[in-house]
Amino acid sequence: MSNAASANSSVEIGISDTSDPQGTYHLYRYIVGCAAGGISPITGAACNTGGEWADFPMLGFSKGWVGITWNQFTTSTSAFIAGRGIFIDYPNLRTGPVSPTAFTASGLDFCTHPATTLDANEVNLYFVAHLSSGGATYRKWTLGGNPPSLGGTVPTITVTATLTRPGGAWTQPGGDIVPQTCVGVAGVTCPTTLRRGDSGDAQVRSNVIYRNGNLYYPQTISLPAGTAASNDAARLAVQWTIVSAATGAFVDGGRVEDPTATKLNGGKHYVYGGIAVNKNGDILLGYTQAASNQFFSAGYSFRLGTDAAGTMRDPVIYKAGEDYYSKTFSGTRNRWGDYSHAVVDPSNDRDLWVVQEYAGTRTVPDANTTTNNSRWGTWWAKVNAPAGAGDLMISEFRLFGPNGPAGAPAPEPNEDEFIEIYNNNTSPLTVNTLDGSAGYAIAASDGVIRCTIPSGTVIPARGHYLCANSDGYSLGSYPAGNATTATPDATYTDNILNNAGIALFNTANTLNFSTATRLDAAGSTSEANTLYREGAGYPALTQFLIEYSYFRDICGKQGSISNFAPCSTFTPVDTNNNAADFVFVDTNGTPAGAGQRLGAPGPENLSSPVVRAERIKSLLLDATTASSSPPNRVRDFTSDPPNNSTFGTLDIRRRFYNNTGAAVTRLRFRVMDITTFPAPSGVADLRVRTSSALVVGGINDATTCPGGVTPCSVTVQGTTLEEPPTQPNGGAFNSSLAAGTVALGSPLAPGAVINLRFLLGIQATGSFRFFIVVEALP
Repeated sequence: MSNAASANSSVEIGISDTSDPQGTYHLYRYIVGCAAGGISPITGAACNTGGEWADFPMLGFSKGWVGITWNQFTTSTSAFIAGRGIFIDYPNLRTGPVSPTAFTASGLDFCTHPATTLDANEVNLYFVAHLSSGGATYRKWTLGGNPPSLGGTVPTITVTATLTRPGGAWTQPGGDIVPQTCVGVAGVTCPTTLRRGDSGDAQVRSNVIYRNGNLYYPQTISLPAGTAASNDAARLAVQWTIVSAATGAFVDGGRVEDPTATKLNGGKHYVYGGIAVNKNGDILLGYTQAASNQFFSAGYSFRLGTDAAGTMRDPVIYKAGEDYYSKTFSGTRNRWGDYSHAVVDPSNDRDLWVVQEYAGTRTVPDANTTTNNSRWGTWWAKVNAPAGAGDLMISEFRLFGPNGPAGAPAPEPNEDEFIEIYNNNTSPLTVNTLDGSAGYAIAASDGVIRCTIPSGTVIPARGHYLCANSDGYSLGSYPAGNATTATPDATYTDNILNNAGIALFNTANTLNFSTATRLDAAGSTSEANTLYREGAGYPALTQFLIEYSYFRDICGKQGSISNFAPCSTFTPVDTNNNAADFVFVDTNGTPAGAGQRLGAPGPENLSSPVVRAERIKSLLLDATTASSSPPNRVRDFTSDPPNNSTFGTLDIRRRFYNNTGAAVTRLRFRVMDITTFPAPSGVADLRVRTSSALVVGGINDATTCPGGVTPCSVTVQGTTLEEPPTQPNGGAFNSSLAAGTVALGSPLAPGAVINLRFLLGIQATGSFRFFIVVEALP
């Protein structure tokens, strides 16, 4: 806001041109005040006879709208006139026109606060307003309809009837009523009479959040109801409320309070709440904590989305106040709480941040009740929220393997087992528990923990954690990162029964295992305990001494050989149905009860490369010719049965551009879709092979040719089928191929390009598919 208490009172808004907050902005100014005898730019009617000006701007947005609301006052007496707002076409605003399309509204309630909408598809903009403390009442407003940029015209504004919040009434706080202490000599380094801090009021003055169809907001209240807030017997609390965005109906809520507190007994008081909500429904509620025997301090409370209704966990004071505080900026208030907020981390939509004020050390301790020697400060805190469903998942596993006891079928115990966990986020995930347990547990349906991912473990973005049986796991030499192999990050010795269910929990306390703490599960159709499987379960297997695994589909076609649709994803699929999400493969295409499909296990640990498909782009070796023509693809009809190439080979050549912004020290490719054994008639049976470097000539693409001189010849580097396991029939689903020339000592520099070839043996001709996904370090 600008030009306070004048006819030129204005609302100003800025929107950044990029994601860089220090970059350039488009700035807009809307005059919303008016002089007596003039015309209101908001209502279009005559201005109030006392003139009008705006104060206390509140900001919210949705897919369709940016909303700014405020309280309108008379210029002559500062009497409240009405809540008002301006609503700007958000897509139109982002394009930066001189004057984006905007609509205005008048007649809103006092402090009608628009919501920060954390849903990319929600066009409507919602608001909440507190009405009465004694009646515990509120209203919900809605700005509905698309803006012009999305095909709409004039929006509609609707409001609910007066609604009552359950939980009882409260008293409206206000004035300097927040207790504090001073440590020193009364009348010398401390005032003889301590001044209290301004409490603010119960209006919705902090942020409102829209998430998953609900509105979340905090308030400062005084209790008990009916007792004057200034009374020494009264206490201050922060109240949080969740209401339905559609109807305004109360959904959940509670209070952070000390029921024993008075303003004199050292009990705790809470004011100036700020709220944040993550994708899992976890809530962080920040506030100032105060008492007659402490300084103003910065704190928060947390609740999991699965916690009991109406509850918050115990308060955490993350920055204790340092000194007595008393200042007068204007008027008579000992103003506090202006810098209080909470937000969700945009990098993962899981972790939560809060900033609160605390009382800093006075520059000169003196006896003045009100002194500008006082200082305030702000302090940030980050809460690493525990992983929720979908954050971590079981991405590959097997419960038996070839390194087992003799026999056909092989008896138990067969301990050639592993369980791979995947971080389904584009940012690292730090393992964190809220029950004080040791970490996240990987358990079998016998209820016994096999591995614990310790608290504090950082799983890289799109990275993995590997749990395996130390008595029989046979894939420890499968390649991983730079000079590392797929050794387990954690081990166990207790065999898991074949076809038993396994699950990952965000706690290592077995008493807390439940659907609320379960992050993922994988169980067969023979697993009776639904806590350890999703859906009906994956097909149960007959045990053989085979080199197999179940891996999570990374194409979206459930490992179909005959489905020629393009892949719908490049990351693991999770539909909460194990039968649809996991694909069975083995190196011999053995029928073990889950269909036949040639492929290989590929366990990955913390050191393994991670998916970087969005930053390492595939280009044609020669863009001047078709992708199916030489030199981009070459068909060789030379029969080579010993190398699974009875009908010759396909040689696919591509260029890979490093757009990660960092040097790539490990580059490999995982087969996500392929036509292979057992291919039906008319469909090609392809087998992935190791290839060597090759000089390719006749290239007419200036971007490929050195110095841009065409035609030219370039070296196309080979790729290596990674083993173990041995793949006598060639590679297929889930097999990996390494670009061996990219290494720690010879990295692919930022902006650099490497030419690579992928050699496929042909065991049957026909229509074919071959798709890979890029994995890289860093």
